[in-house]
Amino acid sequence: IRLLRDVQTVCSKFRMPESVLNTVMNNIFSRFNDNRHESFQFILEEIKRGHTISSKLWYPRAQSAIESTRLYVSEGGALAMRILVRMSQNVMKEVNKMVQTIRDLTPGKIPGHLQCLRAMLRELKPSSTDLSESLLDIGEWALKLSLTEVTSENSSVIAKANMSLDKEQRHVVAAWLTTKESSNLLADVIVIFDRVDQANRVMELLVHTLLNARHQGAVSKAAEAFETVCTYLNSKKSCRDIPSKWLDRMFEYLNSKDTSPKLRRSAGFGAAVRALVRSCSKMSRRCFETLIRTSEDETRSVLVRVHALNVRVVFEREVFECEAREF
Repeated sequence: IRLLRDVQTVCSKFRMPESVLNTVMNNIFSRFNDNRHESFQFILEEIKRGHTISSKLWYPRAQSAIESTRLYVSEGGALAMRILVRMSQNVMKEVNKMVQTIRDLTPGKIPGHLQCLRAMLRELKPSSTDLSESLLDIGEWALKLSLTEVTSENSSVIAKANMSLDKEQRHVVAAWLTTKESSNLLADVIVIFDRVDQANRVMELLVHTLLNARHQGAVSKAAEAFETVCTYLNSKKSCRDIPSKWLDRMFEYLNSKDTSPKLRRSAGFGAAVRALVRSCSKMSRRCFETLIRTSEDETRSVLVRVHALNVRVVFEREVFECEAREF
């Protein structure tokens, strides 16, 4: 990283050799995150100064990288593709091309393409409602595809991917990475395109994932996306009632008959409630009071009381410790 910064200092005073820019571009495909992001920022700065890199040289490598099932490789490919899109000055065309090709991919290649699509959106000036609808459809399709893997023990859909390493391990990795990227894509569309009219649709998908996924990593990433949507809605006065209504829905689910936990310690249910309360601390009192009342109500079923106790423990251990003390 120090060398990169030294190079950038020198190149800001002298003419940039193309070989140096290519060497820095090559660092984006390395596995070291700090080095990769420093290289990324370096090249963006040089593009602003009028320097360019060869799309013919780097596009095939970026395309190959985003199709990798290795996370650090696909991340590098997404950053490289973002640079190439910035240079092309035709972001919409590249995004539409990516959207059209995702459904035809083998499942193992989907996570990298979704990640790349999210990277491209950061270069986009949001204006197209049609594009946001297409992105929502793609995100929903990919999330439902991944759920066939992370909700069942005998998965088969992701198995169609052409993988050379241990199949069972790759099935799980491809599935939960698809869950992660598709959840984040749905959240990105709500925030970037200001599609609050589609918030309930996205939240329904994310909550369904949280309550049904059997993979802890998938639950964790879906919860992050859910919290992003809730936080954005709470930042808009006209939408603050939506997260509050979803908290009520979660407690309705708690009291329903079908509350069999898919993971230990009510992980999915707890993650959903935690995301809602984190997005707006004003809901914490109502949440704590309901959880305590439910956990101490002997007329409730044992399973319902266990759910409430599990979520209480999560809150007491984490960021709401101060609010929890008074209860």
